[in-house]
Amino acid sequence: MKYNLAYKLVNIAKSCGLVFDAKNNPEIKEMQKTIAKLENKAIIFRVAKDTNGDWYAESTNLPGILTGGNSTDDINEMIKDAIFTYFGVPAKYCDDRLLRHENERVEIKREAFVAV
Repeated sequence: MKYNLAYKLVNIAKSCGLVFDAKNNPEIKEMQKTIAKLENKAIIFRVAKDTNGDWYAESTNLPGILTGGNSTDDINEMIKDAIFTYFGVPAKYCDDRLLRHENERVEIKREAFVAV
């Protein structure tokens, strides 16, 4: 999602001062509610990395969240994007700050890198 045109246009609008109220969006509410119910209030990913740099990440405690890329892709950004996509969050509301609780920094928890 973060790599599509709609997301890029929304970021331009945000940089010009346009504010989107994500707190009342039903997809955001559902995402935050679901994450709050998980153990440690976190989605945990198993990341497997091939010797050529290709990788994939799969959630171990919320089935159905998958992403992947190559050595030039930012794993954390791709995982965050996969979470927003999984919950159907519209591009204008994709804000990493919505993945954390108040006063908590975003942290992508990984179980392990596994060579393929």
